[in-house]
Amino acid sequence: MKRSSWILYEALALVVVVVTGIDIWWSVALVELLPSNELNPVARYIISLGDWVSGDYLLPHSGVALLCAAKVLGTWLALSACRFLVRRWPRIGWPCLIALAVLQLLLAWFLFFGHVLL
Repeated sequence: MKRSSWILYEALALVVVVVTGIDIWWSVALVELLPSNELNPVARYIISLGDWVSGDYLLPHSGVALLCAAKVLGTWLALSACRFLVRRWPRIGWPCLIALAVLQLLLAWFLFFGHVLL
């Protein structure tokens, strides 16, 4: 990969990681409110998995911790897949990486300004 391409890749990957960090920070900061206010059905399900084991209450906020771990793992998997695609098939990989970065920027916008819509 050329140096300019590598710099662009790393800049886009940094956008993805920074927005994921902001998302996780908000999850931790709003740990008391997140289980009842989460809009994403997959995230609500992950939170419920961490809070309940066989119908017994496990630990307070363990569902939010599980959600944060899933966000880290998902970000790592997505960036690893993008890196593989960019190196192997650049015509497929670059659009995937750019789309991921744009979606993360939309998530950041929603995290900061989404309350205006709701």
